[in-house]
Amino acid sequence: MSHTRQILHVIGDLDGYGLTRQLEMLVVEQLATGHDVGIVALRANPQVAAMFHQRGARCRALDRRWQRDPFAAVRLAGELRQSNCDVLHLWGQNAIDYTRIVRHCFPTRPTLASLGNRTVLGSRSVSPITPGIATREAPILSRTEFLAEQELADDSLLIAVAGPLIREQQIDEAIWYFELVRTLDERVRLLVFGDGPDRHRLERFSRLASKPSAIRFLGYRTDYHPLLPYADLFWQTALTTDALPQSVLEAMGARVPVVANDGPGCRAVIRDGDTGYL
Repeated sequence: MSHTRQILHVIGDLDGYGLTRQLEMLVVEQLATGHDVGIVALRANPQVAAMFHQRGARCRALDRRWQRDPFAAVRLAGELRQSNCDVLHLWGQNAIDYTRIVRHCFPTRPTLASLGNRTVLGSRSVSPITPGIATREAPILSRTEFLAEQELADDSLLIAVAGPLIREQQIDEAIWYFELVRTLDERVRLLVFGDGPDRHRLERFSRLASKPSAIRFLGYRTDYHPLLPYADLFWQTALTTDALPQSVLEAMGARVPVVANDGPGCRAVIRDGDTGYL
């Protein structure tokens, strides 16, 4: 019998996309093996947090309000001080940055990170883990049924964006670009998968910038990944970083053409004009 470990995951945004998908796959396996798993999220979608609770993982949201939120850092320090975990796993740059700030508040422990490059956390080296994606899931709805659900014509051309609706995702930029594309073909529709604090602002902006029926905000959908292959194009709109966006891997895995910002992470997997566009 394997030794039961206490594992604590710290993630920036528990939003149901990107790193959250990797975290979900890993947590399911860890719980099945009998480990004690806890999750601390700087910011969390309540539906996603409830899903982890139902699976048996303890989940705490720190309600981060700003990119650099001192109150969230204080709450994180308290969580780390109280934890007796055997392994600390950091997901994404925000989790690494916040943990670096409060690193003196908790004892040294083995630390992993999900970034593809080696990162130094204080005096400790963080072991990187290569990102992965789940296998394709069978869709609950056919493309025809999905279009009917959204009241879209059968000949609609679908552009998808996905992720937390926060300023860093630059969804407002996608709305501007979409309106330019729509002048070339009236059949094009923009589908925005995800939720977050900027949703109402973006919905208001979309009504001002484009035809109201042309942009659909679908919120957080548990069936996003089975629906993804129905998109004719996927846009990765977030600010460029060294990390590889999980959404890009998922779109490529679903054989959906990708247009992504030209950053080191995306250049690692996309050959411009061949396997996608930068």
